[in-house]
Amino acid sequence: MLSEIKAIKAELLEISIFASTDSILDSNDQLLSSLRSPGVNLLPSSSQTYTLDFTNPEGVAPGAYYLITDIDGDDAITESNENNNLASARVSATGTDVVLDWNATLLNAVATDRTAPPLAARNMAMVHAGIYATVSLIS
Repeated sequence: MLSEIKAIKAELLEISIFASTDSILDSNDQLLSSLRSPGVNLLPSSSQTYTLDFTNPEGVAPGAYYLITDIDGDDAITESNENNNLASARVSATGTDVVLDWNATLLNAVATDRTAPPLAARNMAMVHAGIYATVSLIS
């Protein structure tokens, strides 16, 4: 939902949704969907809802990710605060479960931190031992 305290009038508004391993939008994030809406005209304190449809792209493995929404990413609309156009939420991809979420979080942390292989293997073994112990307590 797009809302603003003052009136907004723009010829074009662009909204994009990205999949990310963290809550920060950068060049490593994968674009899932975008929408270009012509003729945006909002009165003060009003809002407009937009719907963007997307499916998991083939390159996104099951697990936990952040969805990041970027509204007016090219700053086409003049605002008093250009730094409030992003929102993120942690979600689980389709076909996942909590173990796959933990594993995806681990792999994303290794990739983000660029952990050296010996240390990454040790860390992965510790996490998987914890996963095994937790799941065996539940079963």
